[in-house]
Amino acid sequence: MALVSQGYRLVVSLTDTSGSVSTLTFEMSSPDAATAATDAATVLAALGDMTDSVVSSYSINEVFAENALTLPANAINAIKASMSLYLEGAGQKRGNLKIPAPKTGIFVAASGPNNNVVDDTDPAVIAYIDLYQTTGGILTLSDGETVRDADWWAGGKRISRGSQNP
Repeated sequence: MALVSQGYRLVVSLTDTSGSVSTLTFEMSSPDAATAATDAATVLAALGDMTDSVVSSYSINEVFAENALTLPANAINAIKASMSLYLEGAGQKRGNLKIPAPKTGIFVAASGPNNNVVDDTDPAVIAYIDLYQTTGGILTLSDGETVRDADWWAGGKRISRGSQNP
């Protein structure tokens, strides 16, 4: 079992007169990154001839997929850990991160009322939040915001989102 390259994908955001954004995704047959970049330019030119909207952004992504997927036991993506975090320099403004099918270990207790409370002292939770922090973080939340380096925790709980699965 390994994650192996499945090729490239072009994701284009088109913005209209009102500022509304539509996102188009193109599966590419490009054999390598250099060809994908050239092919993306060709697609963007052709797309420009088809729409009055403007390209506000695009990305070229290499797609990786598991070549021997084994489904996990007892993982339900409709159950999520929802964490509310204070943002850097934004007073009491908060951002939210959701983790589908959260591990039992990231909650305060394995059973009882604290079974639904995310443990902000758990090493896995801290390591994940560190990815979004102002100092040393490598990710941002929406609008490019980062999480405070200290006093970042506003709360976390287990939530459920309706599933449409049969």
